Amino acid sequence: MGGYYKDTYMDHLRPVLLDYITNSQRGQSVADKPLSLANRALHNLWAKKPWCDLATDVTLDLSTGSYTFPADFGRIVSMWADLDGSGVQSYWYYEGGDYARGYRLRNPFTKAAGHSWAITFFSAQSSAVKMVYQRILEDLTGDGTEYLFFPANLMILECQKIILREKGNVKELQPILGAFEEEFKDYCNAHQWVNYDPTPRINDRNGIEVVAEQYSLDGSMSRNAAYANNRLP
Repeated sequence: MGGYYKDTYMDHLRPVLLDYITNSQRGQSVADKPLSLANRALHNLWAKKPWCDLATDVTLDLSTGSYTFPADFGRIVSMWADLDGSGVQSYWYYEGGDYARGYRLRNPFTKAAGHSWAITFFSAQSSAVKMVYQRILEDLTGDGTEYLFFPANLMILECQKIILREKGNVKELQPILGAFEEEFKDYCNAHQWVNYDPTPRINDRNGIEVVAEQYSLDGSMSRNAAYANNRLP
């Protein structure tokens, strides 16, 4: 079936559309209906959010002025600079941002060549540019030994949603939607970015922390010494 940000062909649509057009009971024109539904469910779930378990780090080679993304590129999660080589973010880049830290993302898609995402920065970068992106999930082939990325329960419920939507069975669809939302929430709570820094910070548009002045709460309105001269404690 193919998925988001992945090259797909008209032949991926043909059996499903033929099945929908010609048969009163879905599945007669699809060679392997469970596999077809599993792949549709897989890519539906992939597109719902940037999954942390699919995040990949890469350093961009900007020697030619632009960078062509890897074949498994799905979408950008974040883009940042590593000024001192420590592996810690110094500041962030944004699409359409200012001249120093902005970039342009383009996909010169053609029917003959397919997708080819490329990024070009507005100005030359003197430091390493790091990118976190979400990998695509390859189609399942049905050989019986493949691992599922998403839990089986979640995949089954997404498949049921597809079937019931196509049948137009609203009455049966409603409880399935409720069960799906509960399963989806539990999966996200268990696996989605569970170890993060909860410290609140004020950042500017480039991701650089802005230090705000703090004052005593005893009524004296004296400045917090730790923040004198715009220093963090």
